[in-house]
Amino acid sequence: MKKIFDIFYYYFYCLILKKENEAGEERASFMFSTATSTLVIALYFLLSIVKGENLLNPRVFFFLGVLIYVVNGLLFSRYFVKSGRYQEIIEEYSNKTMGEKRLYAIIALTIFIGSFLLFALAGYNFSRLVFG
Repeated sequence: MKKIFDIFYYYFYCLILKKENEAGEERASFMFSTATSTLVIALYFLLSIVKGENLLNPRVFFFLGVLIYVVNGLLFSRYFVKSGRYQEIIEEYSNKTMGEKRLYAIIALTIFIGSFLLFALAGYNFSRLVFG
């Protein structure tokens, strides 16, 4: 699991990094955590749609949603940036060609935009449910 997180972090790092000496480790961590948090919230909507009812009180859901984004952002930042793990990841994958880095950036952009599209579609379908 650790290796999967590392490669996805590198994908987002390739998306952020535009210049050779530019530091984008915190922004890559932020984008990765945002996409992950958005996917978690979209999963909640999908589970609610399958169940046919609201799984949580809307106020509790709002609080937990904000909490998920904040805690996830802090955890990702601590794991990748503050611990220095990003340096190991960058060193491990630094031998990639420019074409591979572009492909990784495209994958990261697809994940980032896809998470928001899934969130929007699941939220829209969730809003069409009639509760009560």
